Amino acid sequence: MTFRQIAVIARCSHGSVWAEKSAMMKDEAAAKAVATEERVATVFPEVAA
Repeated sequence: MTFRQIAVIARCSHGSVWAEKSAMMKDEAAAKAVATEERVATVFPEVAA
């Protein structure tokens, strides 16, 4: 679906849909970075210290 199609269904602007998706992608990237950092700290504890 396009941003405009989603905006029609949600009854908001397509810019709002884009902004929400951008924020969601940023949050997912931050969560992935934290998970990766925790995994490295578990495997290589001397590196994390």
